[in-house]
Amino acid sequence: MYMRRGPEKLAVVDLTTTKKIPNMLVECRMDCTDLLHKDANLFYLLKRYGGRTLVFCNSVSAVRRLQAILRKLTRRNIDTLPCILHGRMKEKERLKSVEKFAASENSILLATDVAARGLDFQSVQQIIHYQVPQTTENYIHRSGRTARALNSGLSILFVDPMDLQYYQKICRGMEKNEDLEVLTIDDRKLFESCKYLVELATEAESIEHRGRKQRTKSSWFQRMAKEADLIWDSGEESISTQKNVLDDDNWHQKKMDRKLKQIETTLQKMLYSLTPSNLCKENNNHEAEDKHNEDAKERVRKRMKLERGKNKWLKKRPKLK
Repeated sequence: MYMRRGPEKLAVVDLTTTKKIPNMLVECRMDCTDLLHKDANLFYLLKRYGGRTLVFCNSVSAVRRLQAILRKLTRRNIDTLPCILHGRMKEKERLKSVEKFAASENSILLATDVAARGLDFQSVQQIIHYQVPQTTENYIHRSGRTARALNSGLSILFVDPMDLQYYQKICRGMEKNEDLEVLTIDDRKLFESCKYLVELATEAESIEHRGRKQRTKSSWFQRMAKEADLIWDSGEESISTQKNVLDDDNWHQKKMDRKLKQIETTLQKMLYSLTPSNLCKENNNHEAEDKHNEDAKERVRKRMKLERGKNKWLKKRPKLK
């Protein structure tokens, strides 16, 4: 004899909070008008606050572009180069980037949503959403890379006119009754310097990109001609025309190389002197004090040297009878 059980009623209990993000996380946004403004905001945050920073992008191309620009904005032999992490990298390359990111306290990781899940980063100070995630779930997972283990963290969302609809969608999904607080620029002088440096770095990267593209194009034509067994036209006019074209290309490339070298030299000089305004004042005061002390020491050394010379002269002078 078998007993028959009655129908069971199942209930789904949602244990997640309404906020769905860490309690120690501070959320804010920065409004950006265009791509240059967005790049300047990013570089400003990196120089102003520093710390281990994770920058999220929506595409691999955006990650590579930012890497090229930030490399130009890195002080040689001082700053660590930005790391990248995306789905097109090999497993060995991913592990190397993660280890490099974890090794330095002021490291930068440029990543797609691959880094939003399954990776446990220690002591990430700030998350920067360079591009607004297209879903609320991605925003939650991105922001969850910081403010872990009862530590505080900062999540900054860059919002431009093209991403406004996704930003509003996230606010609705997070059940927020009001917009995120706007993070203001508290050091306008530093921001303007960062913006100018970003312009120079963008121009330098553009010159390098055109050079790489031109070299790739030339090598492709030469390779195709070699594989097809093509030879140059034996006509004198054709040969001279080809030579003139090559000379023009070489002259233009040398001109661009000189310009690139000038830009990179200017970048390095300005980067070494780029600090927040309050730090600049403090450094200037210390430098002035050190210079004053050095001047005082130099005056003492000169006085002692004169005294020694005078004493030697007094000893060596002939005695009067």
